[in-house]
Amino acid sequence: MVRAEMARARVRAIRSGKVQALLFAPGGNRMVVQDFDKLANDPRVMSMGQQEFDMTTNLVSDDGVLPRSVRFAAAEAVANSRSEFESMTAGGGGNSGVRPVLFYPDGTCQDARVILVNDRGEMKQVVLRSLTGTSRVSLMEEGQR
Repeated sequence: MVRAEMARARVRAIRSGKVQALLFAPGGNRMVVQDFDKLANDPRVMSMGQQEFDMTTNLVSDDGVLPRSVRFAAAEAVANSRSEFESMTAGGGGNSGVRPVLFYPDGTCQDARVILVNDRGEMKQVVLRSLTGTSRVSLMEEGQR
């Protein structure tokens, strides 16, 4: 599901000509794809914690929900000059719990890694490549955690 949402965000960015953001909050199971400029300019979104993000349905559209037993454990999107520029231009950013991964109109995106965990403690990671916008999933071994 996460890979599909990443691909959808990339296609939306290419078709719309606008930067798209895939957002989710660690500890939650909801993800959304939305125009980054709209989200960054809405202080309610960028300052939300996981609980508010999971409960909010009227701020964003096209949301996806993971199975109840699966949660976002962590994520890292590599900040670069392009993502910093987009954040400054859009007036957003912030250091909230909500994590954006940016997808650009030229088909590229931020390098990112998203870690998912289920109720049994099993972890998988989704790695997103910036140049191609492709992602891959792999099981995380004990030493990688």
